[in-house]
This record gives sequence, structure tokens and C-alpha cells, in this order.
Amino acid sequence: MPEVRELFFFYWVIKDFIEYSHRKSFSLDILQLWVDAKEEEENGTIALPEHVVEVTKQGMVFPLTKSMAHLTRGDKIYAVPTLHQTLEGTEKEMDICQTAGLVLQNVFKHPRLVCLDLKEVILHALLAHCSPNIYTINDWFETICKVDKKTRKFKIVLAFQFESHVLAFCSYDNNVRASRQSAEDEICDHDPLVNFHGWLEKLVTALETRWRQQEMLNLKLHGSGSKPKARTKNDKEMEILAEMQEKREKALKAVEDANNSIPAKKTSAKQESKKSKPCISSKKKTTKKAETKARQQKETKATPRRRKLPPNKIIKFLILCFKEKDTTLKPELKTPKPKKN
Repeated sequence: MPEVRELFFFYWVIKDFIEYSHRKSFSLDILQLWVDAKEEEENGTIALPEHVVEVTKQGMVFPLTKSMAHLTRGDKIYAVPTLHQTLEGTEKEMDICQTAGLVLQNVFKHPRLVCLDLKEVILHALLAHCSPNIYTINDWFETICKVDKKTRKFKIVLAFQFESHVLAFCSYDNNVRASRQSAEDEICDHDPLVNFHGWLEKLVTALETRWRQQEMLNLKLHGSGSKPKARTKNDKEMEILAEMQEKREKALKAVEDANNSIPAKKTSAKQESKKSKPCISSKKKTTKKAETKARQQKETKATPRRRKLPPNKIIKFLILCFKEKDTTLKPELKTPKPKKN
């Protein structure tokens, strides 16, 4: 469903176009109708004339003629009812729209669609997936008609060709419903914002009731005020805790009763003797471990540890050994300073 702003925008686009054409004295007689093929028409499930099959394979927009009166758009409604009329005299298939007497006279608003008064019929264009665009005749034949729908990235649902302009309803998915009604039926503007003030009042009352319900819940759960108090528990939580404690106590009692009810198993004399006798193998293992530890301690005491010199002292010693003055590769001995008496 389109938004309200889209409906107003599309309505004023068509309304301004009609007023502009009247000011410039442009004719609004519909000369031709144009459409893009649907998937069923492209793959051949719906029959098309031979001269149109090649155009649809290329993805080009094509005009409607008498031989395409069986084509439908939307909810199985024929694109334009005038195509079902019989040809009169020298009338050709391409001239059927010109002699049908279709004229764009006015446009009307509706909460979901835009209604076009075409003098002989009233067309309802549902704007759920499309928008109306206006092109000049040159732009239409030089750009739109020469570019396939994959390149232009939109599809022509239905286009009305006038003397100097083209009004086209464009869509991305070509899934737009178009319906019609008789021009004899009375039709007038139907404001999309139906009873706007009443709708606002209903919205406010709904929000107020929701707020009151939330306040009542807060009062039940957390006492007074909309915000919950710190370190407080509601009655439901306390009840749940009490039930859990009761269940735990019952379970513990049941376990104790079960343990008391089971008779103690009689142990045989052999088992008691095994328990009383110490394990000889475990004693041997412990003594062996103690002997190995004692040996390791004696060895560590007997072998004195070598004192490791720091690297800086080793480097100093090497430098002293390889001095140029001393060729004996012996370190210089520092002469002791004379002691002062």
C-alpha cells in the first residue's frame, strides 16, 4: 500500500500536467496505448502477434492494437475496454484508440490509488508498486522506445500517448493492478486522510491505555512509581523461592529415608582382614623413593657448584690479555698501592 505522501505527490504530478496542457492548449486526446510485456507474454504462454513477438524478445515497449485485446493487466482485467470494439470502415488496428474517444479530463484522489477520468471510462491505477512519469514525444520515441527494459531498469505498465506528451505508469516489477468503471458512475475526490482528527484521537487513547496498563504492572511488581525500587522483590518471586525451598527439603528428606531403609551389607572375614593388613607393595615403593631422594641430596652436597662469572668481567679479562704491550697473553696485574703510614 502506498504512503499518503506518495499519493498526494502522484496526484499533483498528473493534475499539474492537465493544467499545463490546458494553458498551452495541448490536446489530451489519447492517440495510442503502450505496454511492456509480462513474463507469460515473453515466454509464449500468452499468444502475441508475430510482429510483436520479436519486439518483446528484445525487451522493447510496444503499442496495443485490436489483435492484442486479450491482454490483461493486474487482476485479470483487460488493459483498455475500447480494444474490444469492432473496427469501423477504414479504421485500422493502430487507429482504434484515436476513434474510441478517450480523453484525459481529470484526476481524482483515493486512499490507495489515482483515478483518471478518460471521458468514456474511469481508470483506477493502483500505485502500490509504480509511479506516473511524463515524457515529451521526442524523449519517448528517441529514448524509451529505443532502450530495452533491462537497460532502463524499469517497466512500462501502461502509457498514454498524447499529441505532445506521454503519461506513463512505470514500475520495477510490472505487478500493478489497473481496474476501470463506467463513466456514468459519479466519482469525486476521496481524501486519503479520511477523518484524520478522529484517527489521531484514537491513536492518543490507545497510547494512554497502554501507558496506564504499564503503570498498573509497575505498581503490582515494584510498588509505587513507574520505576522499580532498588533491592525489592515482588510477591511472585518470593512465592517461587518458597516453593523451591519446599521441594528441596522434600527431596533431601526422601534421600535420607531411602538411605535409612537400605540394610547394611555384611562384610566377610576375608575382606576385613584385607582392610586391616597394610599393603606391602606400597611400603616398598615409599622406601625406594626416600632412598633416591637421599642419594640426590648427597650428590649435590659433594659436588661443589662452579661459580659463573658475569659476562662483563669475562670481556674485561680478554681485553687485558690481548693488549699490544703485553705479548705473553697474560693479564696485567695491578700493582698494589703503597699503604700510607
